[in-house]
This record gives sequence, C-alpha cells and structure tokens, in this order.
Amino acid sequence: MVCQGCQELILGMAHWQHDTMNYFYAEHYPIGEPDQIAIPEIPDNVKSDFNEALRCRSVNAYNATVEMCRRALQTSCVEQGADPNLNLVSQIDWVHTQGKITVLLKDIAHKIRLGGNRGAHSGDPNEPTLTPEDADAVILFSREYFRHIYEVPQMLSKFDFSRAGAKAAASVPVKKP
Repeated sequence: MVCQGCQELILGMAHWQHDTMNYFYAEHYPIGEPDQIAIPEIPDNVKSDFNEALRCRSVNAYNATVEMCRRALQTSCVEQGADPNLNLVSQIDWVHTQGKITVLLKDIAHKIRLGGNRGAHSGDPNEPTLTPEDADAVILFSREYFRHIYEVPQMLSKFDFSRAGAKAAASVPVKKP
C-alpha cells in the first residue's frame, strides 16, 4: 500500500471475511503520524494548519484536507500583513500588490482558495465530489506556496554572489581548527 500522508510504501493488513467474500482493513505499518511539513522557516500557526491538512489526507478526509490548506493559506496572508477582516480573495491580491508574491504564486494561492471553498461548501448535488487527486494537488500547491514564501527567501539571504559580496567574504579571516 501507499501512505496517503508521505506517499511511501507501507505494509497493510486486511482480513478476509468468508461469509461476505470481502476484505476488511485491519491496520498498517509503520503506525504513527503522517509526515509533517519540514520547513522550519514557516511560522508555527501556518505550519499547524498545514500539518492538520496532512493528517486529514492521511485518513482520506479530502474535504477537510483542502479546507485546512485554505486555512493555512489565509493564516499565511494575515501573517504577511493582509487585513484579517478582508476576504481571502482580497488578502491574496493584497499580498500580491505588495510584491510579496509573484503572479504565479497568486494563481497558486487562488487555486488553493478555490479547492478549499469547494471542500467547505456543498452547492450543486450534481457536482462531483473531491477526489484523492484533488486533495493531493491542493497539498502540492500549498507546499510550493509556503516554500516560496518562507524557505526560498531565507535560502537567498545566505548567499551573495555579487563581486562586492565575494570581496567581503574573502576579507573575513578563516579560523583554522
């Protein structure tokens, strides 16, 4: 079997019930929590919401998965300075107009928002239900969004490849062990 949280192989146990001729899930190994997001630069409140989305996905709760990704996105927008009293559309657009996200990241954020809305509001009974692929896509979009908002800026700040930066680095004495 494949773990829905980490996408790694696991050992699953099922029992055969002779009278109904069906298999029934028993348990799986390894037992434990699904993988959590491992980007230390993400603020705890955003990380908490996104990790809850990952836990929801690990038990095939697709609506809850996309709703929690949406919530993590909104928490991130507020953390970036957006007005908490605005709706999420306005918050995403504000973060973009402030130059904090690119057009591509704005589009990704709106996909997350729309996925979360679909998970939260039932609407048309003829509308198809969310699938595992839908939940996985929203998780993937969320990971990329958070990676670019929090992790990449930290990575960029660690390296200065300009000539001035190279000269400054060369003038710093190296300590020998």
